[in-house]
Amino acid sequence: MSPAGSVLLDTNVVVAHFRNDPDLTMRLRGAPAVYLPWVVLGELHYGALRAQRREAQLALIREFVQTVILLLPDQSTSERYGHLKAELAAAGKLIPDNDIWIAAMARQYDLPLVTRDVHLAAVSRLKTLAWQTALARQFRSAWKRPRFICARALYTARCRYETSTVSSGRAVAALRSEAEQIHSRPSGPFWPS
Repeated sequence: MSPAGSVLLDTNVVVAHFRNDPDLTMRLRGAPAVYLPWVVLGELHYGALRAQRREAQLALIREFVQTVILLLPDQSTSERYGHLKAELAAAGKLIPDNDIWIAAMARQYDLPLVTRDVHLAAVSRLKTLAWQTALARQFRSAWKRPRFICARALYTARCRYETSTVSSGRAVAALRSEAEQIHSRPSGPFWPS
């Protein structure tokens, strides 16, 4: 069905492309055929509808969809999804449902999946491509440096707060204090002046 070198895209790769990652864009242009699972299109729409620049994001999605081949599910996809989810559950390695649908499509059409999701490694017989571009490698490297430790701690604290049921100002202050104790606030390109 697909020419050699064709790829199936995960949501995180499309988002990186939308953020103008030049290395990724060149790789996408070099692929003979680029496939997009229906569930990725749904995730992109969900993200766009929550964005501040909603109309611009929706326009970007509409333009992008014109350049890819959209894959829709059928009975075979559903069966593969069921088998794959049962395999993962038996191994005690469940992953998000949308990622199971994407993996089922990749298996069905024998396409390598371009993704940055590490948890997809739990899926057997799934060919993945980790197109880590210079921009992604630079950010990952910077994230490990000491000046970014506070950023990580604040992000972790914010996530803990958002998932907790406590919503008082004292809880926010406590989490912020916890993060700031790890390292003083850094300066750099990822911090507002």
